Amino acid sequence: MSHAGDSDRLEIAVESLSLPHGSGAPRQILASIGFSLAAGEIAALTGPSGCGKTTLLRAIAGLIHVTDGRVRLPNGGRLGFVFQEPRLLPWRDVETNVRLAAPDASDSDLDAIFTALGLTDHHCDFPATLSLGLARRVAIARAFAIQPDILLLDEPFVSLDAALALRLREELIALIDERAVTTLLVTHNVDEAIALADRVLVLSSRPAQLIADVQIPIPREARGGADLSPIKAAIANKAAPTDR
Repeated sequence: MSHAGDSDRLEIAVESLSLPHGSGAPRQILASIGFSLAAGEIAALTGPSGCGKTTLLRAIAGLIHVTDGRVRLPNGGRLGFVFQEPRLLPWRDVETNVRLAAPDASDSDLDAIFTALGLTDHHCDFPATLSLGLARRVAIARAFAIQPDILLLDEPFVSLDAALALRLREELIALIDERAVTTLLVTHNVDEAIALADRVLVLSSRPAQLIADVQIPIPREARGGADLSPIKAAIANKAAPTDR
């Protein structure tokens, strides 16, 4: 598998990926997944629970080795990952948690990210004092602090109430657009996928295959008042309802 490329595209071509299960016998998780993302493009990855969406993100990040296929990152290949859980060190304050990932980040760069995410008053707070929404903001700040070429997000808004999730989505998309970061987001929420992404990639039940690549032709700023029913129907018609 290659983690460097001579283009500005993220390229994924996974033929098969199996992981140990139970007694240690391998179980196939991914099968026949191929797509590429242009610089600055945003894609949402959806599909049944347990189908392998997180596994695919981890394979792209190099946390799982792909032997049958390849992952090619664009030039630079600096990658930010926002996990389902914030994964903050409890004995470090907010700013230190971010600086551990990005020790060379300037004060001005961090201040800009903290301001965009509503963290200006929380530099010295410790994780135990943060709400889930604030902790998720810190995890996003940490990912942006490294100035990523690629951003991977694994359900970053899960467990948040609707109003808070909407506000955090707006803050996130502003950062992504400002920095033109190539982004792949895992979500079970079709409305969320359509609101954020340029494309929605639909995986089947396990072993996961890419079964649909649905373009969102409506500009993001115009989607609020648009009839998105045909797009939702196209995604729903392709998505597998249950795991095998």
